[in-house]
Amino acid sequence: MTSRYDVSTYVYQLLGSNDTEENRAEVRAMHMGIAIPDVTIVLFLTPRASARRIAARGAPQERYEGIAYIRHVMSRYVEMVNVCRKEEPGRHFVFVDATLSPRDVAQSIISAINKLV
Repeated sequence: MTSRYDVSTYVYQLLGSNDTEENRAEVRAMHMGIAIPDVTIVLFLTPRASARRIAARGAPQERYEGIAYIRHVMSRYVEMVNVCRKEEPGRHFVFVDATLSPRDVAQSIISAINKLV
């Protein structure tokens, strides 16, 4: 089990102006030989829901917590999942609705894993 593995690496290393076909190939090459997870669970939270949670904590907003940035990151996750699905047939991705209660999120994850084993 890993946390924030290859998909997040690609998303964050390629955000902004660094996202060219050449840089994508370079980032993927750096990770060649690293085990690919059997399943990747993506906790999906809309940018608005994310912004509400950030505001609710009452602390100043961090540099990377603006809604435009969050939207950009979210769209990149979806894009990278689609790239991985295309390039690695058979690899499993499960999107879990992270607006659910912690208990329901956990149950969704358990159910998704149970379907794969």
